[in-house]
Amino acid sequence: MHSTCRDLFNNRQQRGDAVHEAPFHVPGHKYDLTEISGLDYLSSPSGVIMEAQQLAAEAFGADRTWFLVNGCCEPYWLQPEVDPVFGVAHCVTHGSVREALRVATAGDNGDDDLDDEEAAAAMAAQGRRRQRRRGRGRLVAGVLIVSPTYFGSVADVEGDCGADLVIQSTHKVLGAMTQAAMLHGAGPRVCPTRVSRALQTLQSSSPSYLLMASLDAARAQAAAGRGVAFDEPCAAAQVIRAAVSRCKRIRLLDERTAGSRASVRYFDPLRLTLLVTGLELQGGGFGAAEWLETQHGVVPELATAKTVVLALGPGTTLAHADAAAAALLELDEWTQKVAAEEAEEEAESSVTTSKKKNDAADSTLEVEVEVALTPREAFFAASESLTAAEAVGRISAELLCPYPPGVPVLFPGERITDLALEVLSSTLAGGGAVTGARDGTLETIQVVVVA
Repeated sequence: MHSTCRDLFNNRQQRGDAVHEAPFHVPGHKYDLTEISGLDYLSSPSGVIMEAQQLAAEAFGADRTWFLVNGCCEPYWLQPEVDPVFGVAHCVTHGSVREALRVATAGDNGDDDLDDEEAAAAMAAQGRRRQRRRGRGRLVAGVLIVSPTYFGSVADVEGDCGADLVIQSTHKVLGAMTQAAMLHGAGPRVCPTRVSRALQTLQSSSPSYLLMASLDAARAQAAAGRGVAFDEPCAAAQVIRAAVSRCKRIRLLDERTAGSRASVRYFDPLRLTLLVTGLELQGGGFGAAEWLETQHGVVPELATAKTVVLALGPGTTLAHADAAAAALLELDEWTQKVAAEEAEEEAESSVTTSKKKNDAADSTLEVEVEVALTPREAFFAASESLTAAEAVGRISAELLCPYPPGVPVLFPGERITDLALEVLSSTLAGGGAVTGARDGTLETIQVVVVA
C-alpha cells in the first residue's frame, strides 16, 4: 500500500487507538473519525488529504484535484455555483445535471442524440458542434460530454474541445469504494478557488476517511500501471469476446457493428455491450440479463431493450470470464433451439405475440420534446395530477427517467408527448422502473397548472 494511503488510514487509526481518551463524538464518528484535531480537513486540506490530492493530480495529468465523498452527482451541482449563468449542451446526462440547471435557473440547450439505431445505445457527443448551439436566446456557456458512455463509446474530447474540469467516477473504473469520486481541473478558464468554495457548500462536513483513503489507494493502483490491476481484466474481456464471436445470435457493439461512428474515437475495451435482439427473447435485453443471472449467476451491469452491458475492471477474474462465456454460448444455443421448434410448429400467432412483447420492451426510442419552461420555473410552479392520457400536451412538473438505461425522457418544463409516454411505459412493460415519478405506475402524472 502506498505510503500516503497508509498515512490516511494511520491518522484515523492513531486517534481511534488512543485508549486514554474519553470520546464524546456522535456515534458514527467514534468508528470513522473525521475532521478533529490531528486529522486533516477536506474542506481546507493542509496535511495528508492535501498530499493525496496532489498525488492524484500528478497521476491523472491535472493542475488540481479534489476528492469527492458524495459521488459524481455533486460536481454537476458545482458548475452553477462557479458560473451562475451556466447553460449546457449535453449528450446523455445524469438526472442530477438537470437538477443543477434548475437550481441555477439555467437552460438546457442540447439534446440526447448520436444514438446507435440498432443498439439503441448512446454514443458520444461532438463538442465543436455543440459549442455553436443556442437555446432560448442564451449563449451556451458550457459543454458536458459523457465519456465513456455506459455502452463503452469514448469521445474525442481532446480533439473536440479539451476539458477544463473532469469528473471521474473513481469507483466505476478503479478500486475506490462506492460513493468515492474525484474532480480534476486544468487550465485558466475555471478558478480553482471558486471550485473549492463551491465544494465547501456541497460536500459533507463529516467526510469519511475510509472513502478518502480508498480514493488514494485507487490513485496508487492506477499509477502502478496496467500490469498490476488491469492485465487479468483485459484478458477476461478477450475470453468473452472470443465466446461472442462463436455465437450466431449475439454480437458485440464495436467498430464493426456500430452504426454511429462519427463521434466515437474508440470503444472501451473493458465495457462489453452485447447486442441481443437476434435472440428474439421475450423481454429483449431485460430477459437476457435475467436469464444470465438466474441460470448462471452472471450479473450484468446494465440491460436495455436491445443490449446487455458487462463492465469489467479491477476485481474481474478469468474465472468470471469463463462463467460469462459459457453462459452466453448456452443462451445463444438455447434460443436457436427455441426458434427452430417454433418454426416447426408454424405457430404464427405465437410468433406475433412474442415480437409484440419484445417491441414493448424498447425503452430507447428517440424522443423529441418542446422545452416550454426552464426546469426551475416548472419546479416551483403549481402542479396538478392528471391521468396519462390527459397529461399529453401539458408541461411536465416532474423528472421522468426510465431505468434502465437511466437517461431521463422528460424533465420539468418539457411538454409531454405520446411518444414520451410510450417510451416510459415500455420500460415498465419490460420489467424496469421509472424514477422521479410521484406515481411509479404512470397512471397519473404531475403537470404544471395552466395559469
